[in-house]
Amino acid sequence: MYKSVVYKEWLKIRWAYAAMILISVLALGNTILNLKSVVRFHSPVAVWSAVILQSYLFYDIFRFVPLLVALVIAASQFVPEVHSSRLKLSLHLPVRENTIVMQMLSVGLIGVALIYAFIGLALSIITAVNFPTEVLTSMLLTIAPWFLAGVVGYLALATAIVEPRWIRRVILVIVGYGFVDTLLVLGTFKMYERVLPQLTMLGSFFTLGILLSAYRFRRGVR
Repeated sequence: MYKSVVYKEWLKIRWAYAAMILISVLALGNTILNLKSVVRFHSPVAVWSAVILQSYLFYDIFRFVPLLVALVIAASQFVPEVHSSRLKLSLHLPVRENTIVMQMLSVGLIGVALIYAFIGLALSIITAVNFPTEVLTSMLLTIAPWFLAGVVGYLALATAIVEPRWIRRVILVIVGYGFVDTLLVLGTFKMYERVLPQLTMLGSFFTLGILLSAYRFRRGVR
């Protein structure tokens, strides 16, 4: 059954997924070119000083890329389901509705995670080639909240799309936006290092929201 779900979800997101990979590659190219340009016109000492002492985030373009990737994948998955009422048919299959929803979520989240892993690996290589290990560690801890914002954005948008009542959709969007906006505040290195586990735990509660919205959707709540 899960293989069928994976295939169905892949058919919906494959073009959006390819577009998000392309955008990620372009953003990585932009990061490399910008870093080379900075190194070319400034001394290594000045560049290192800017990165280490002045919190110059040469990868700050990726503050919004993870969120964009997640939102596009979520919309590609769930808008067609709700618009054509296919989700209602899926939820009436002889399988527990929570199981179906979680399987759909897993496909989207795994796809998003793979793109995040690609971005993280590429940025790690770029950073390791140009800077010491301490900067690499700081970079990973700095972008982690941006990736978490993407995951929360995916869950919040999916929940809002599935939710049958508009007033609840608005509330979900507002709550999701507030949480994501907090994670995307541009500050210094490792800004959320100490509270990242707590923020991750809070973000996981958005999973419960889509299960409740799917339950209400199946029963035709208006």
